[in-house]
Amino acid sequence: ADSERNAARIFNADYCYFVTNGTSTSNKMVWHHNVAPGDIVVVDRNCHKSVLHAITMTGAIPVFLTPTRNNMGLIGPIPIDEFRWENIEKKIRAHPFARSVKTKPRILTITQSTYDGVLYNVDTIKDLLSTKIDTLHFDEAWLPHAAFHDFYRGMHAIGKDRPRSKDALIFSTQSTHKLLAALSQASQILVQYSET
Repeated sequence: ADSERNAARIFNADYCYFVTNGTSTSNKMVWHHNVAPGDIVVVDRNCHKSVLHAITMTGAIPVFLTPTRNNMGLIGPIPIDEFRWENIEKKIRAHPFARSVKTKPRILTITQSTYDGVLYNVDTIKDLLSTKIDTLHFDEAWLPHAAFHDFYRGMHAIGKDRPRSKDALIFSTQSTHKLLAALSQASQILVQYSET
């Protein structure tokens, strides 16, 4: 418990929880804490398979944000328009299972850094969606080092002297065994409350 409190302080989070079995398990833990059967979830179409597993395990209704692809088929970033609420609403209205659900989406999960190094401006995503979606979850398996360098300012979920979301609960799941000094398969879940 002391180590988790110290890690929360170091990573500027309200809470930190250490996890075994990697960030795949951390992602599923975040989802099982937040998502119930029939909830609408907004997901990066290029997400990790653990998020696809979480969709299946929770019985959620996924609405996907589609990344770009170049002419060689390499996956690029999700265009900013995909994050605009009016476009997410259109996707929900067009979805045969989601259109009848009357509550707002339960969670947004974004792969924040992809395997190709694609990063999103988290502060922009918070501004666009933190009043529209209950929980913003950033799968930062490959990005736990970002909190320690100004180069990544605004490009990771939780950081020093960074704005909190307006209403949404923020989760960051990080593979501390990949880019920090943790033992094999160690991961952590960082939690930050909203302004309200």
